[in-house]
Amino acid sequence: MRKFELKSADSVFFRRVRGLRGRASWRVVVAVALVAVALGVVSPRAQEYFQSGLPVSFQGQRFGSQSSTGSPHDDFSSLQNNLPYIPPSSPVSRGDTSFRYGNLSGSLYAGLDSRYTDNVLLTHTDQESDLILAPRIGLGLSYTPSKSTQIGLDLGVGYNFYINHSELNFLNAGLTPNSVLNYRVVAGNVMIVAYDRFTAPNDNRTRPEVVTTPGATALASSQQIDNTLGTTASWAINEDLVLVGGYGFEITRNYSGQFSDQDRDTHLLNSSLEKRFGPVWSAGVYGRYSISDFLEEVQNDATTWSTGPILSFQPFKNLQCSASVGYSASKFDVGTSPTSIQDNSEFGGLTYEATVSHQFSRRMHHHLSISRSTDLGLGSNYTENQGVTYGIIAPEVIRRVGLSGGISWINYVQSAAVTESTIKDSGDTLRLYLGANYPFSRHVTGVMGLAHNRRSSDIEVGNYNETTVHLSVSYRF
Repeated sequence: MRKFELKSADSVFFRRVRGLRGRASWRVVVAVALVAVALGVVSPRAQEYFQSGLPVSFQGQRFGSQSSTGSPHDDFSSLQNNLPYIPPSSPVSRGDTSFRYGNLSGSLYAGLDSRYTDNVLLTHTDQESDLILAPRIGLGLSYTPSKSTQIGLDLGVGYNFYINHSELNFLNAGLTPNSVLNYRVVAGNVMIVAYDRFTAPNDNRTRPEVVTTPGATALASSQQIDNTLGTTASWAINEDLVLVGGYGFEITRNYSGQFSDQDRDTHLLNSSLEKRFGPVWSAGVYGRYSISDFLEEVQNDATTWSTGPILSFQPFKNLQCSASVGYSASKFDVGTSPTSIQDNSEFGGLTYEATVSHQFSRRMHHHLSISRSTDLGLGSNYTENQGVTYGIIAPEVIRRVGLSGGISWINYVQSAAVTESTIKDSGDTLRLYLGANYPFSRHVTGVMGLAHNRRSSDIEVGNYNETTVHLSVSYRF
């Protein structure tokens, strides 16, 4: 009997994989693939599990897209979040630390953010401008007791002062986005990852359904926190074939005092089977199944699944292409409570995503993405999105000056609702930004940016334009 030894180093896993070519029966492989698809479980791009240990498909409620949301330097998520600049990476992740004690390292930092906006309430008429000042202080911690365990926490506190709208002032405190815990272990040809990931999407513009009506004295806000706890297992069937499966439990809670009807618990099942065809091509199949239970009897509980092929192509070292297309379906349990939305719509159709990343010089790279996906709705069962995003980043153009720019266009359509009080909305959002950052010294970094946001809606009060100017400075102790 073969004895499985528990190893923590990822290199052991890959050394075992290299010795597996030709050992697996294709009958077994085909059977496993059929079972994976039949179960409707998903995780695209299996190699990402090996690299980061984080299942990218567990990072949000979107059930038609297979995109990841990692560092803004990698996937231009800063554009998706409407930031008019490249957010500085965590000091700990760059290796810049204020202190180190054994396997624990940390960085203490402080800063001042300032932002001018010509439409602080994002209204169609009667726009009001404002200047927001936000002093902040934080502590980034990184603990790596072993090669298999990674713990990262970013604790921060800050206060947002609205010069002309003091009623909008608010305190930010606690865990900041992208705090994560990872634990990996290798047993034979299987890598097991346990993880906990915390994110805090906090930009109102990421939800096109959110509208501030004219005359309002407060900004409609859908700020929320997401925490996902789960585990994944990656099985190297042979050198070029990998099967991945996992489970995640996600909680979503709004902390703005509004939209508490979006609070929910979600169970996620994922799996994928991917084969590498030489150094350039890889292809496979994925599936995903999720159940979302809302805490309040307003939104309808949802069951969704998606399955289809995935493809990756890297003809050159500096050019990467990937695509996924699948059939997605969602069903909703219409509530019987008087407060439940009476939306009987269900979704069924193709979803897809295609991305191209190109690094055309050592100091500059750009990224293009097109997608069609579906989000759980706000005031309706679901919102269908189709979009195009382009971004370009030059971390160091001239003498340490970094530049970034991008454009994002998204067309959205809410599912039909049958109540007279609910209006079906559709439209598009356009976001443009241009930003720059400069490290004045090893400890001081400055950032500036200009952004424009436009929303066109079938509902007149949903139309708005906003231009913002951002300036910030941060200091690492």
